Parts: sequence; structure tokens; C-alpha cells
Amino acid sequence: MRNERLGILQRISRRGLLAGALALSALSATQALPVAAQETVEDFYSGKTVTIYVGFGPGGGYDLYARLVSEFLGRHIPGNPEVIVENMPGAGGRTAIQFLYNVAAQDGT
Repeated sequence: MRNERLGILQRISRRGLLAGALALSALSATQALPVAAQETVEDFYSGKTVTIYVGFGPGGGYDLYARLVSEFLGRHIPGNPEVIVENMPGAGGRTAIQFLYNVAAQDGT
């Protein structure tokens, strides 16, 4: 009876060891992905301009927030793109929303 229990424990520990090895290999494989992704993000934003659209006129609260964020945002995006603020006042912000939906590039550029 004792030998049967020992056999079961050996099988469980082998399975556990195999599961642990698979988990470790999967974890190590996923750790390499952020490094590769970081390089492509930096290449994507390098030399580009990011535009923040504000749906209200210059001098308002949202304009102030956008300009404050734009001063520091470029430093925290890989590739250090230029960040500009563009005001599109009208219809309580709906003009900017319609521009983003209908006119702006849909591929993220």
C-alpha cells in the first residue's frame, strides 16, 4: 500500500515539475516581448507630431489642461514626438468629435 502511495506522489511531482517548467518557459518568453515592442513604439513615434484636439476655445479650462499636459507628454512617449494642441471650438465640443470621427486618419497616424 505504501508503494502505491509513493508511486502516486512521484507522478504528481513529475506533472508538477513539467507544469512548472512550462510556466517558466512561457514567462521567460513573454518577458522578451516588451523589449521588442518598446523598440517598435520608439521607431513609430520618432520624428512625429502628436496632436491633442480640444473641443473648446483657447484660454478655457480644457485648453489649459491640454497645454499643460502637452508640455510634458512628449518626454514620456518613446521616441519623444512633438506634442501640439489644436483648438476646434463649436457646438459644445461636437465639432472636434465630428472631425475625429469623419476626417482624421483612422489608422492612428
